[in-house]
Amino acid sequence: MWTWRSPDGKTKNQIDYILSSKRYIFEDVGVINMVGAGSDHRIVRARLALNLKLELRRLVESNRPSEDRKYIEVQREYYQRKLSEKLTAEDAWDIDAINDQLVCSINETLDEIRPKSKLAQEPKSKELAALLEERQKILATSSQTGISVVNKKIRHLLRKHLRQKKHKLILETIEKHRGQKYSENS
Repeated sequence: MWTWRSPDGKTKNQIDYILSSKRYIFEDVGVINMVGAGSDHRIVRARLALNLKLELRRLVESNRPSEDRKYIEVQREYYQRKLSEKLTAEDAWDIDAINDQLVCSINETLDEIRPKSKLAQEPKSKELAALLEERQKILATSSQTGISVVNKKIRHLLRKHLRQKKHKLILETIEKHRGQKYSENS
């Protein structure tokens, strides 16, 4: 496959390329044989296969700082102090007991300092809180009647909430990038 022909027409080379850091998005690359294009180069074409949902998610996530990493870094001294307290409190010298104590202490300490899941941190609507409470009551009884209906309503509300959150995040990302472009051009 050649993209350039020398003026004498004898030498042909592939000197034109399409560069990308994302090789996986290209389905097909080829050369268009155009006669009379006014150049000694042929046009290089490529067919892209973009997963817009995936690319959008990558764009949005790349603009978010890793809050968990920052939070745990700040909590490092607290974590080390709490872990050493839990480990020195145990006097067992059996290797299995020490291992169990170590694993248990690490998990307990991480649970104390680790930020709660984003869903748990976010304020719940009154409707969602009522449905969650209703589900707990149903689960507390042996009866499973009505649990599927309540679960379906909860899933619906969570999907709606997630859609709203993603929409808000996309708008914030667009505003952030638009603001940068305008400030660079000014």
